[in-house]
Amino acid sequence: YSTSVEFDNEGTLFIAEAGYSYGDSSVVPRILKMNERDQLEEVTRDLEGPVTDLLWHGGKMYVSHRGKISVIENGMVRDLVVGLPSDGDHHNNQMSVGPDGMIYFGQGTATNSGVVGPDNYRMGWLQDNPQFHDLPAQDITLRGQTFTSDNPLTEDLQDQATTGAFQPFGSTDEQTVPGVLKASGTILRMNGDGSGLEVYAWGLRNPYGVLWTPEGKLYATENGFDDRGSRPIANDKEDLYLIRQGAWYGWPDFGSGQPI
Repeated sequence: YSTSVEFDNEGTLFIAEAGYSYGDSSVVPRILKMNERDQLEEVTRDLEGPVTDLLWHGGKMYVSHRGKISVIENGMVRDLVVGLPSDGDHHNNQMSVGPDGMIYFGQGTATNSGVVGPDNYRMGWLQDNPQFHDLPAQDITLRGQTFTSDNPLTEDLQDQATTGAFQPFGSTDEQTVPGVLKASGTILRMNGDGSGLEVYAWGLRNPYGVLWTPEGKLYATENGFDDRGSRPIANDKEDLYLIRQGAWYGWPDFGSGQPI
């Protein structure tokens, strides 16, 4: 399915096909363009699905695809940022150029609500990457609350696992979790060449749409909590946030500004 369209300086239309669907990693991601004969032709498929956005900036086509921000040059993909924490439920998302000329993009979380659980097995990634979990942008101290669920990683239907927030499935050992640059649930920004990567704001579950307005304000759409997993959250909303530098937007302790 198509996730983004973009035009270059000559008005050529480019289309991104995500290529990835939950539970099926075999679908091929592609970028297409409309040629002079009004026919679609393939530009590249050397990508990591899902492809979530295209951005034409400074004479280059930028691509946000799983774990990476890249540029396409002469049909070749050159990676600018790699290692983004996108092996879970959500991925690095849409991009927007700020008044400072930097590129801003959203980075989703690994889990629904901060705790790895059997829902992530059904999403297709826990069995392949059982050590993966959410990472905060700043040092946090955990309250020690844990969550017990069925353990889909064993054949014993009676087996259960107890998991703490911001830890691998079945782990409860951590009391403090150090902040990292490539963190979950953030708005990140970088220079056009990929340098200067930094966290601009954090505490967002899945900031998918990201846009700077002509008035110099940054907005992000937020995909709210789902009623699933070891820590299900019901009745959350989909939000539109005004993003301020350095702010924390509440995930995973608040939904739409309300304490959980």
